[in-house]
Amino acid sequence: DSFSSRVMIWNASSRMITENSYFGVGLRNFQETYLTFQSEFPPYLEWAVPHPHNIFLAFWLFTGMMGFSGFVLLLVILFQNLIRRAFPKEGIASVLPGLFFSLLVAFCIHGMVDTPYFKNDLTYAFWAIAALALIPRNEKDAEAPKKLYEL
Repeated sequence: DSFSSRVMIWNASSRMITENSYFGVGLRNFQETYLTFQSEFPPYLEWAVPHPHNIFLAFWLFTGMMGFSGFVLLLVILFQNLIRRAFPKEGIASVLPGLFFSLLVAFCIHGMVDTPYFKNDLTYAFWAIAALALIPRNEKDAEAPKKLYEL
């Protein structure tokens, strides 16, 4: 069963994080590290596992706490910016920020069961959404990043 297999991978990944929380295991070391934890779990349903099938676990394991924190901070900034632009306090709501918000939500939901960021085409799609989400629409939008640093 695919879900049972992923739960097993997530459990092993969580264990890896407890032992490698600061620096992770590295970009190409997941499968090797995953197999070293096999003795602590029931027999694995899948052996050839190149990534943890979860974007957040993947960022933490591949890049460590700094990379994971940076990714989460980027998502927070993108979501804040898109919510502010999609639902302004005054004026008319814009459709494009709502679309980018929806795409980013879909990316995160997909990321809960897979690692879409680490596939080349989806990495480009993520950064295209991020770039388009951060392009200022007017002078008020251009001033918003300055307010973020004043917090």
